[in-house]
Amino acid sequence: MKLVVKRNKVILSLLAAAVLAAAAVVFAVYASLSFVERHYALIKKDMPIPEGRQTLQGKFRESDITLAQIEKAGWSLGHLLSPKEGALYAKKYAFLGLDCLSFHIIYGKDDRVRLKIPAFE
Repeated sequence: MKLVVKRNKVILSLLAAAVLAAAAVVFAVYASLSFVERHYALIKKDMPIPEGRQTLQGKFRESDITLAQIEKAGWSLGHLLSPKEGALYAKKYAFLGLDCLSFHIIYGKDDRVRLKIPAFE
């Protein structure tokens, strides 16, 4: 009888630990997503790239990405960008180096924000 009680306590302890671990993971994901959304919202159209970098406070890893790669990922850009924009280029900003917590910013030849793409959605 004592063995059954001990086994039940161990099972309940393991279940409680699993529930706590799951809750911690959910909280961490929610907090990270909120952080990314908050910084994404701070980037404004026509903001110069140095000001954008300062706004992101070095919390995001910046890397180059092509417009073709963005479109390949499922974002149609044709109707969002004007042909008279001229030469455009894009940067990817990833929080913690994770692609699932990243967004793209398309810049014009004057190094100002033309379009933001929330890849984290």
